[in-house]
Amino acid sequence: MSEPATGRRVTFRDVLANREFRALYVAQALSVIGDQLARIAVALLIFHRSGSPLLTALSLGLSYLPWAIGGPLLGGYADRLPRRDVMVACDIARAILVLGLAIPGLALPVLFPVLFVVALLQPPFNTARASLLPDVVGEGEEFVVASTLSNTTVQLGGVLGFAIGGAAVALIGARTSIVVDAATFAVSAWMVLRRVSPRPAANTAPRDLLGEMREGAKIVFGDRGLRWLVLTSSLVIGATIATAGAAVPYAAARGGGDSAAGLLIAAMELGVVVGTILLGRMLRPETAERLILPGAIAAPAVLALTGFNFPIGVTAAIWFVGAAMSAVQVVAGRVFIAAVPRETRGRAEGGFGEIRVEDPVNLAVLSPQ
Repeated sequence: MSEPATGRRVTFRDVLANREFRALYVAQALSVIGDQLARIAVALLIFHRSGSPLLTALSLGLSYLPWAIGGPLLGGYADRLPRRDVMVACDIARAILVLGLAIPGLALPVLFPVLFVVALLQPPFNTARASLLPDVVGEGEEFVVASTLSNTTVQLGGVLGFAIGGAAVALIGARTSIVVDAATFAVSAWMVLRRVSPRPAANTAPRDLLGEMREGAKIVFGDRGLRWLVLTSSLVIGATIATAGAAVPYAAARGGGDSAAGLLIAAMELGVVVGTILLGRMLRPETAERLILPGAIAAPAVLALTGFNFPIGVTAAIWFVGAAMSAVQVVAGRVFIAAVPRETRGRAEGGFGEIRVEDPVNLAVLSPQ
């Protein structure tokens, strides 16, 4: 484990002093907030034009579904091409496509495919960034701290995006909000291009798509430790998705409506943030890693208490505690990246190791009743 020469622990300030990481961090924060703003804007735009809750829900689903396709199919490019170039290319393409969504009168049959392609570009970007992070900050405690800060930013960005998204769309309009999102992608590309040093591809062999998918599966499921990390994290994520998906009907059944559903989701988001900070900063890495299994068992058990139909306030507290425990999947994701060989991180991360909680939580907030 690397520490400063004084023997003190690495801090957020230390990793943010790294020029390259600072660029990656700011670019990520911009994209997360911009994405949430755009999801709300696009959903409202479609709902106002079509009046259909089903089409609105479809637009939201299209912003998440491509992970099942883009991860396995496109994650390998984070190994075969320079990872910085993959990030920049994805950002530029998304900036252009998102800007197209703001064209007045754009037909819905055109809007949905564009939205799908925009979402399809997110997996290779995130996979390239996750695979590049250890190269930028190192693989010791700096990586632990940088990973913690990045994951916390994603959660806080989601909370902030939803907190200001509705008001921002109401203030500047849906199309203007979409243009702002396109600008966040452009700024992100500029920062990565200017501030992150170019590095050669980790693996320059020609692409063999089916072979890479088999190799990714072999890397993950052929290694007992990696297999355990993925399966344990899947247990936590499954429990989180199932619980978050019940927010709207659970609140409606108790007469709480949207505000009560928002309270439940906010409690879950905040719990993940607190848990991530606790595990990533308050505890030493080896201690946090020992908590992966207990947390993976405890989180679903606590969230299952939702079935007792407590009042909204009590259920919010339960979701906060359960979500805080579920943050062990963030630790598992960090251990996963560090354990996979550098030249295969894109395939392993994109195809089988992308461990995310915030997307299912956010989807639950946006799904119309």
